[in-house]
Amino acid sequence: MKKIYILVLSVFYTLGFSQQLDAELYEINYQSSLDARNLFKYNDQILFAGAKNDMSPGYWNMNYELWSYNFTTKKTTLLKELVPYASSPFGRDPQFLLFKGKTYFLAEINSKYELWETNGTTDGTRKVFGFPDNYVMQMTSNTEKIIITGNKTVYISDGSTAGTQLLMPTAGEIEKKPFPYQSYFVFAAKDASYKNELWMTDGGTSGTFKIKSLDTNDQLTVHVDLDCYILNGQLFFYGQDSSGTRNGLWALDNATKKAKFIFKTNGVNSGKVLNNKLIFFGNTSTDGNNLFATDGTAENTKALNATMHFASSVNEGTGLQILGDSVYFFANINERNRLWKTDGTMAGTVSTNIIIPDYARPNFLKYFPENKLLLLENASHNLFYLLDENLNVTALNETRLHDAVEKDNKLIFNLYTKKFGLELSQFDPATAEILLFKDSQHEIGSFPSNLQTTAQNSLIFTANDGEFGNQFYSITTKGDIPKVIKQSPSWNSVPTGDLFKVGTYYYVKPSEYTSALAKTNGEETQTQFLSLPQTFDSSASFGNLNDEALIVTTYSSNPERNIRVWKNNVESNNVELIKEIPTGSTVQNAKSISYKGNVYFTVYTADYQTQIWKTDGTATGTKIAFDIPDNDYYSNVPRLLQVFDNHLLVAKNTKLWAFNGDTEQIKEIPFPTNDWGYGDWNVADNTLIDDGKLYILSQLGYGSVFRFNDLQSEPTNLLSANFFGTQTSFKKCGNQIYVGNGTYDDKLRVLWSINTATSSAKEIINYNADASISNLTCAKNYLYFLRENNTQVWRTNGTAESIISLPINVLNDEQIASDDQILKLHSYDDYIYFVAKTKSSGTELYIVKTELPVYLSTGNAAAGGEKIKLILYPNPATSFIKIKENQTPQIETYKIFDTTGKQILSGKYAGQHQSIDISRLLTGNYIIEITTKNGSRFSQKFIKK
Repeated sequence: MKKIYILVLSVFYTLGFSQQLDAELYEINYQSSLDARNLFKYNDQILFAGAKNDMSPGYWNMNYELWSYNFTTKKTTLLKELVPYASSPFGRDPQFLLFKGKTYFLAEINSKYELWETNGTTDGTRKVFGFPDNYVMQMTSNTEKIIITGNKTVYISDGSTAGTQLLMPTAGEIEKKPFPYQSYFVFAAKDASYKNELWMTDGGTSGTFKIKSLDTNDQLTVHVDLDCYILNGQLFFYGQDSSGTRNGLWALDNATKKAKFIFKTNGVNSGKVLNNKLIFFGNTSTDGNNLFATDGTAENTKALNATMHFASSVNEGTGLQILGDSVYFFANINERNRLWKTDGTMAGTVSTNIIIPDYARPNFLKYFPENKLLLLENASHNLFYLLDENLNVTALNETRLHDAVEKDNKLIFNLYTKKFGLELSQFDPATAEILLFKDSQHEIGSFPSNLQTTAQNSLIFTANDGEFGNQFYSITTKGDIPKVIKQSPSWNSVPTGDLFKVGTYYYVKPSEYTSALAKTNGEETQTQFLSLPQTFDSSASFGNLNDEALIVTTYSSNPERNIRVWKNNVESNNVELIKEIPTGSTVQNAKSISYKGNVYFTVYTADYQTQIWKTDGTATGTKIAFDIPDNDYYSNVPRLLQVFDNHLLVAKNTKLWAFNGDTEQIKEIPFPTNDWGYGDWNVADNTLIDDGKLYILSQLGYGSVFRFNDLQSEPTNLLSANFFGTQTSFKKCGNQIYVGNGTYDDKLRVLWSINTATSSAKEIINYNADASISNLTCAKNYLYFLRENNTQVWRTNGTAESIISLPINVLNDEQIASDDQILKLHSYDDYIYFVAKTKSSGTELYIVKTELPVYLSTGNAAAGGEKIKLILYPNPATSFIKIKENQTPQIETYKIFDTTGKQILSGKYAGQHQSIDISRLLTGNYIIEITTKNGSRFSQKFIKK
């Protein structure tokens, strides 16, 4: 049929809308993890000691280094490797503190402790001071100094190397962290008899002294714990004199720096200040273990319950906690797991209705001030709860938030899950939902493959999540995060391999030995996991029977040796064995082709012949289809190519054959070929049918591309060039057909374009043995492709001059490094998706977020059969334009682009009387592209004044 081509003004340009592609990582496989400890929020970062992990809970490689999560960049990075290729510089409980705008921490390097500082950058992370002692225990700070205590030493630092000095030696280890008070620090240091004497220091030698009693000048000591509190600007602490008779609560006189005895008690423990009172656990001969409150005077220090042994002393930070206008605790009577509260008076010390299930008293682990929440754990230390100001309890089960930081009313903490391993997760107190916050170690990858666009206009592919194996994934709207369509059973995950379409379903043709047969149409209810009673692999052929059933041919190596033909109706989960065909000792990997209600496939027989068979899905209808004459000088192996012009095309022995299923006649198609020395190869396996025409590569000369309008007419030689092998790829993009050719594994060495309107051919890339071409992908009429071992995407509009490389900028993860590699491209809904293999993320899927430009070119054929021209008026225009529709097919939509290809306006077209408003456009040149009812596109340039 003769076609009349549209003659319109085409706009060609080489300017790219963007010379960079912004992309985001879609991560699926999380099978490596990062153990983050002692999370410390610093400006817009979380600093922590981190170690890479495998997926086993409780396992760590002990190489904890300094890591950072940045809230601005949303990235987790190794901030500084303090001890390269050696053991961890951090112990099980790393310490961080904020001092003068920087974070300070202690690190153990080469068996010696060091003081380090960081401003949150790698360059700003440096060693401050190296301690000669091999063990440092605690550090704290006030506004001017840091005090570091440890193995028989006390150091003072102003944050600098020169300003870090030994303050004093001690006779033994200092076990408790010093307490900052005004410009002083209070600490307990062992004397020669290993008594813990109380000291104060302002950081200088002259300002360092022992704390003594005000009335007797007796040296004060503590047994082990240093318990200090500030009430109304005055320091209170637990201590005893040398006689041991005055042990209890003492108050420091600010003028003399000596202490006054206030109240006798065996312990002043877990104190909290509320309503101008210090509330604490203590023990007296009259009240036993009890809860006490004091205003700082002896006469007003009283027990808050009349019951002896009402409340036992517990460790600091776990016994009493302030929440709102009350102090909460668990009493030591009857129901020890019932929550109590107090306002500092006996009348206000009452029980609540909250009981934490377990055999004994629970513990308070942490208070979150931004969210006003208390974290509790049961006595067995395996169940956790959150308590709010209204006494609402949220059960966390085994989720422990004790090392969490607060950000935007969320709690960020480290959590082990089977899927993610140990990673930063996020807890939302409002919904109790836990989500992965940041995956820091993810170098394994999911190996996404087989990206296909479904009939429902969703994107599906397969990927391995590492937890449940290979699965079907879908993206229903461009930009959405991929989701599992349906979880496969544990015994039968989706096999790896290519997708094969039957109707609206996609089956996986496996590349591995498997018995699994998986299919989906992108919907959960229509995703099925079947099983064949034998294993099969990529040597099996998949055929589409009338878009109703899948035909699978598998090779069996049993003693009889046969090919089994199976059928699965797309709406059924049953697999039916149709027929067994005797075969030879091997099986050839050949494709199946659907033609006139049958699936055609090849069978390699025991007498070394290759037969063409067909099946209609029944045993009787499975039989030899037709025969092509053999030639003694060739392999006589037929290759099924394509269905064209109502015929099945077959290549055999350097000739092209056509089978007519209506007449069951086979005939040779005159086709120029010659033998390149590739045996019986004369036609490339990959062909293209576009607009009813067949594009095919012959080995004529060094390779020629022919176009068949039909099989009755001689083909047209469109292109003869230096092609280099049997591997050929055709891609239609806009009004251009791209032809790539190479030697193996989809690696193309040359690339040409053919204009379908003018039949003119242009060489885009000449032979290049070092940088092969792959993944020809069309998006908005541009061709995108990859170069071998490259980290960029390439683009052309059909000429060598228009080729540009597009670097990738990853928005939500590490950048693609020079030794990484982009592996696959796919276009979906005007977006580009790609698969990249990187050291940081493994092999994963990315989406290009940059708006892609449009290449505006001529449409294909006019429906009315007459030459037409798109006429705009007025042109140049000021505020509106109209389209003259004389002899033009009915217009449905329009789009307006600037000269870079960026879309500016779009809309429905209501008819020739419609005025398209362009008043908001800036002065300059633009292109309008219209789409007609039959799908044709026309474009024209106009000027906005």
